[in-house]
Amino acid sequence: TLADTSSSVVAIQVFSDNKLFSQGNGIVLSADGLIVIPASLTVSKGIYQIAYNDKIIKGKLVRFDLARNLALIKTESRDLDVSDLSQDTYQSGQDILIVGKMANLSSVVTASQKGIISYVDGSKIALDVNPAGYLRGAKVVKFDGSMVGMLYVKNEKAFLIDAGAIKEFFDEYIKS
Repeated sequence: TLADTSSSVVAIQVFSDNKLFSQGNGIVLSADGLIVIPASLTVSKGIYQIAYNDKIIKGKLVRFDLARNLALIKTESRDLDVSDLSQDTYQSGQDILIVGKMANLSSVVTASQKGIISYVDGSKIALDVNPAGYLRGAKVVKFDGSMVGMLYVKNEKAFLIDAGAIKEFFDEYIKS
């Protein structure tokens, strides 16, 4: 269900010099507070604010890789709902669902948007969708709920970081 899929997604706000620098989503990778976001949402010395289940949690940037556009945020939270990073197949023309969270003044709202995998060219996976800005970093799933990857936007075009690349990045961090 959408509720099950969205339970491991968080809204992220990044502040720099007391101003909102960027906002989007992250995907929970571990119950003890590791969250993956697109590196394009990060800023040096940024303050990371995570909205999860109507709570605001502070986070700290612990790893980033600009080449893969991935970053890890660590929070002090425990018992977070974790996303399944099982590798699943996908192909050009496949329908997908983008599932994210949006933090407003009083609560966290789940948002979703339909899309299509436009093309797959090696590790470059383009999506045929014009996502709302707050969905950057959102979880991309098939209609059965299985995770395909994470949405990022570059030059106003939507792309996917696949779940296998996220798992590899996470495993490298755990081994370090």
